[in-house]
Amino acid sequence: MQLYPRLLIICSLSVLALSSSGHSYDFTNRSGSYPAAINGTSINEGRLWDDTSWVVELGFSFPVFDFTVEQLVVSQGVVVFPDPDTARGRNALLCGFAADLRDRGTSQSLSPLVFQVAGSAGNRICKLEWRNAGMFNDPANTDAFDLQIWLYEATGNIEVYYGNCQVATSSFDEAGGPLVGLLQLSKSQAEILGGFSLSGASNQVKQEALSFAFMSGAPESGTIFTFFK
Repeated sequence: MQLYPRLLIICSLSVLALSSSGHSYDFTNRSGSYPAAINGTSINEGRLWDDTSWVVELGFSFPVFDFTVEQLVVSQGVVVFPDPDTARGRNALLCGFAADLRDRGTSQSLSPLVFQVAGSAGNRICKLEWRNAGMFNDPANTDAFDLQIWLYEATGNIEVYYGNCQVATSSFDEAGGPLVGLLQLSKSQAEILGGFSLSGASNQVKQEALSFAFMSGAPESGTIFTFFK
C-alpha cells in the first residue's frame, strides 16, 4: 500500500463538461442493518489523514463500466477505478460520501480506514470502511459517520452502507450534502462519459444522469445504495 498523490476530485467537479452518452448502471435504495466493523488491513496505517489518497491492491479483477481494474485509489469518501488502458484513461469514480473529510483525531488517528477481501475466487468481495470519519468544516469536531463500500467480483455490483451518520448540513458548505454516485470520466476529465449522481434526501433520492449533483444532507443511518448493471 502506498501513498498516492492528492486527487483534486472535489475541486474539479464544477468545471467538467457533460457528454451526451447515457449510463449503463442503475441503483436501488433500501434500509437495513449496518454491517459489523471490518476486521482487515489498515489503509491509513494508524496515521492522521486529511486530503490523503492511497493505492489499494484488489487481488482480483473487478469490472466497472467497460473495463476491469485490479487496483483502486481510496480517498475522501471516494473510490477511484483507474483505467488500465492509460492511452484511453477513462477513470471511474464511486462517490460514497465525497466531501471535505478528515480524521477526527489531533495527535493520533481516531478515524481508521480499513479494507478486507473476503470469499473464494470468483465470488470475492472487497470491503472498504471509513470509521468515525469527520468533516473539515466542523471546528467543534462533533460530526461523525461510518461508511462501508463493498465490491462484488462475480457481478460487478457495488453496495454502499451508511452506519452512524451524524453530520450537520452546515458542514457541507454551499453543497448542502455529499456527492454520491457512480461516474465515468474522460482522460482529460473534461467529459462525463457515463453514470449518474444522486440528489435529494436519502429517503427520496433520485438519479441525475451525467451530472455532479449533491444530496440534501447526509444519508440517514441504515441507508444502503446498490449500483448494478
